[in-house]
Amino acid sequence: MRIILPGILLLYSAFTDIRSRYISGAAIALFAVLGGLCGTFTEELSVFEVLMGTVPGLVMVIISLITRGALGMGDGLLICVTGLYLGFEMNIGVLLTALFMSAAFSAVLFVKKRNLKMEYPFVPFLFAAYVMLVL
Repeated sequence: MRIILPGILLLYSAFTDIRSRYISGAAIALFAVLGGLCGTFTEELSVFEVLMGTVPGLVMVIISLITRGALGMGDGLLICVTGLYLGFEMNIGVLLTALFMSAAFSAVLFVKKRNLKMEYPFVPFLFAAYVMLVL
């Protein structure tokens, strides 16, 4: 469950992010509750590891507030929730891998279109990074 549930959340959120540039708050809340229950009934991660797993997402939420949404709030909240399941190390791995993939994608787009103001959804990169690291 600890591996399957965040994958389902990321896959669903990737589709909604691509289609509508929106990440469902209801899905985030549901999976946050499930993550809390999963952490309560399994002893794979300590409470400290679970709480530390949310730190990368909290940093992203703070950056989103400071930049007035230049970085999506939903992306930060999503990383918070995946941290409940994955813990700090795995969550950082997913985030850093997604950031590198996103940077490579941005470089290709820049070379092709020469536009620095392009926006694209980030969650598909999170999902791809998650799948890579889980496999």
